[in-house]
Order: sequence, then structure tokens, then C-alpha cells
Amino acid sequence: MTTPPPERPEGPGLFTDSPAPGTPYPYAGLPPYESEAPRRRTGYLPLALTGVAGLLLGALVVGLVWAATASFGSDDSNAAADAQASCDIFDRLPDAWTRETFDLANTNRLAAAYALATSAAQDDKRYQSLSDAAQQAHQTVLTFQLDAVGVRIQDARNECAKL
Repeated sequence: MTTPPPERPEGPGLFTDSPAPGTPYPYAGLPPYESEAPRRRTGYLPLALTGVAGLLLGALVVGLVWAATASFGSDDSNAAADAQASCDIFDRLPDAWTRETFDLANTNRLAAAYALATSAAQDDKRYQSLSDAAQQAHQTVLTFQLDAVGVRIQDARNECAKL
């Protein structure tokens, strides 16, 4: 059985916007405060522990990847192969760079030769002069100095001949 809501006591209300006498209280249908289950507050400790665990796991993965690349890194044969591939590309590039030969394919080839020479120099310092010559050739293309590109490519070819 449900009990009817209590009636409003007669008399003037405390506030001017009080309901009219005889109307039920507006909160009569809500359960009493004591019947609510108390809420359990967990705090930030589980969240902090999860964050620390994630940080440690991430550090472990990065450490394993770093250790694997350090122990299985490149060797002199990779540097020599990169230098040879760079020299092969320099041999394929045109001697004179004009508006007709200054195209995307030749520019990409020169950039690849520069990247390979730089990789070889990073693995083995004996290839640093090749890397420097390749960088100069690449810079002349980036600055559109077409009259100097052929000279810089020949400088790179001369460094290849010394290897």
C-alpha cells in the first residue's frame, strides 16, 4: 500500500512563491534520504596506478626496441653498399642540367643519391667526402642554380672514383 503524500500545513508560507494551501509537497514522491545506498569514493589511486603501469610498459617497449637496433645495427658492408648505390645514381644523372633535364625524376634521383651518401657517411666516416659532395649537388638543385649542378655532380663522381 502506498501512503498518500502529507498535506501542506495550513497557514502562511515562508516564501511568497509557496504552493497554495491544500496542495501536496512538491517532493512528496522522492524516497527519504536515509534509504539511499552510500556512495563509495575510490579516489585517484587506481587511475594513478594505471598511468604508472602504462608508463613503465611503454618505457620497457622503447628500451627493447632501442637495444635491438643497437645490437643489430648497420655494419661497414651496408655503408659500402649505400655508397656504391649513390655512385651508381650519380653516373646515371645528366652531365648538363637544362630546363629539359631539370625534371622531377632527375631531381628525385639526385635526392636519393644524396640520402644514400649521407647514410653511408653516418655508418662509416670514410664516406664523409662523398656525402659532402652529394649535399652540395643537392643544394644547387634546391636553389635552382642549374649552371652549377653539372659541376657539383662531377665533383660527386670524382669522390666516387676515389673510393
